[in-house]
Amino acid sequence: MSLLESKTFRIGGRVLFYLSIFILPWWLSLFLGVLLLVFIQAYDVLLGGIAADLLYGVPVAALGGISFLSTILLCAIAIVVFVLRRRLFLYHQ
Repeated sequence: MSLLESKTFRIGGRVLFYLSIFILPWWLSLFLGVLLLVFIQAYDVLLGGIAADLLYGVPVAALGGISFLSTILLCAIAIVVFVLRRRLFLYHQ
């Protein structure tokens, strides 16, 4: 069993991500969320994006007052990972 398949690694990564929302800068939390989506397909990261946007999101006037930028970005990345997962070299056995 590889490190990415271990249950401890998966749970630890998710806990670290949720803690990073409260402790680390937004860009580190977003980067960790992207890593979790790409490497272990942790789609519950989207809930963390919603939580971060509810806590810290402010409307951006240039984008029409959207305040859920982290959620939108993580959803877009989740869709890309879901669609391209089988085609990426990273996932070939």
